[in-house]
Amino acid sequence: MADVDMDARINDVEANAKPGTKDAKLGMNIVRGDFAPATSGKMIVFDTGASSQVVLAVRDIYDGFIKFRLWSMIGWRDIKQRYRRSTLGPFWLTLSMAFMVTGLGLVYGTLFKMDLRTYLPFVCLGLILWEFISKSILEGSTSFLMLEGLIKQIRLPLTTHIASTIWRNVIVLAHNAVIYVVIATIFGLNPGWQALWFVPSFILVVLNLTWIALMLAILCTRFRDVSLIIQSVVQMLFFVTPVFWSPSLMPDRTVLVHGNPFFHMIQLLRLPLLGNDPGIESWIFLLVMLCLGWGATFLLFTKFRRRIAYWL
Repeated sequence: MADVDMDARINDVEANAKPGTKDAKLGMNIVRGDFAPATSGKMIVFDTGASSQVVLAVRDIYDGFIKFRLWSMIGWRDIKQRYRRSTLGPFWLTLSMAFMVTGLGLVYGTLFKMDLRTYLPFVCLGLILWEFISKSILEGSTSFLMLEGLIKQIRLPLTTHIASTIWRNVIVLAHNAVIYVVIATIFGLNPGWQALWFVPSFILVVLNLTWIALMLAILCTRFRDVSLIIQSVVQMLFFVTPVFWSPSLMPDRTVLVHGNPFFHMIQLLRLPLLGNDPGIESWIFLLVMLCLGWGATFLLFTKFRRRIAYWL
């Protein structure tokens, strides 16, 4: 109903914007979409027919992700404001994660009767990577809602806000990586050349997290209850995903494990840092997921991009 009312209001304005009116004197061409300067010298307000919604969506995605200095600055500013006047700054998150890794590692290592020399690095990477993946999804899904004022006041590509959210969590991941370095040093873990697989794996995971965050951000902006559902689902997935337990413990539930995208994300990032070959299964799963996910997200973004500001 809100979308119909919005279209009706825009149509009324378009019908009244005739030559000789105030809009014409101001050189304004009232159309649908985002604020964008026209090449003819007029100010275009909300998507003209000169460019299709597909072109505008592609331009938004390209302009948003290409402006590295902008979204990296926004992400780093958020980190600085969150820990302003704090002595340790973001390392408070690292300290909290270190306590969690130590506690869960010792408790579940004893329960599962695991060798701490191999289990503690395993659970350390699992918790650090889960924190990065889950926070990127949760914070990304509410990025438009949290930046409502900025979106309404400053014309920026919407994908800029998604990129800044992912970048903010990459910074936190870099801080938490100190824990892995310390544990690897204590237990003499040397991943060797296998660790190089982490770089392409990380790029693939980030690309998947980006389309997930963008799709959920659109849905959460339109339907506010979706964010609460996502929080509950992510919390449940923490226990059914092999974060602190080995997949070999569930040999009869291979579909639950190998059909879980979170498992493949963590597996693709964790195995190289443990000195193991990530294998081809997770690569194929995430590549297929990347193509299908970005295709669906692009269609959704193309159709509803111009309405997001009205939904806020």
